[in-house]
Amino acid sequence: MLVAIPGRNLLKKLPPAPLKPHEAISHPVPAIDPALRQQASSMLQHALEVAAGMRAVASLKQRHFAEQVRRHITARLVGGQRIDSSVKLESLHLRIQGQRIDAVGSATSQQRCFGYLAQFEPAMGNTPGLRMRSLRVL
Repeated sequence: MLVAIPGRNLLKKLPPAPLKPHEAISHPVPAIDPALRQQASSMLQHALEVAAGMRAVASLKQRHFAEQVRRHITARLVGGQRIDSSVKLESLHLRIQGQRIDAVGSATSQQRCFGYLAQFEPAMGNTPGLRMRSLRVL
């Protein structure tokens, strides 16, 4: 079907037929290893407990948590954004982006519900597993 080009009375174009949903190209989503999911979950739980003021910032070891994570949590604590109650992870969604894994989800405490964003990378050196590269508690 020919469609008039706006502003051009004599010119028309032939647009391609729209793709049907079943014809659209889908990208395969790589499966997340359950061991990686468990490690990411435990690291997030640990970091959120530190952000809640239930653990010391010194418990965030450099081989598992980047300096940016420690700075963000310290700034939250200094700024008076303590949670002051236990934190429970409600949801965790992981997406592989090359060598990195993006994590997004929600957590609850007795007082409120909040979201978080994190990014993981392979651990430094010969240490197997993950290292939390960045964290934002919303």
